[in-house]
Amino acid sequence: MWFRSRAFRQHRPGAMCAARLWAMCRERGLTVVADVHVHPGDSGQSNSDRAYPMVSQAGHIALILPRFARKPIQHDDIGIYRYLGGGAWHTVPRVQRRQFFNIGF
Repeated sequence: MWFRSRAFRQHRPGAMCAARLWAMCRERGLTVVADVHVHPGDSGQSNSDRAYPMVSQAGHIALILPRFARKPIQHDDIGIYRYLGGGAWHTVPRVQRRQFFNIGF
């Protein structure tokens, strides 16, 4: 897992953090199916996003919020990317995002 500090440097917490998350999920019968992170500009995938998926398991979903998640964020603004495995990704087209990802009831 990666996160950015206020100085915009990338950090990678130790494997212990990820191991704890996976253990907690197993104990509760849960599975991580998506990660959410922010970008300063639009919600397009960066080269780093494509090269280093947070969960490198086929079917994993990456959600990218634009403008550091500042409001308002429209449904269509959220970048949605499905990891296919082997370094390949499927980008959910803007016109399909509302149908793909439902917020609320």
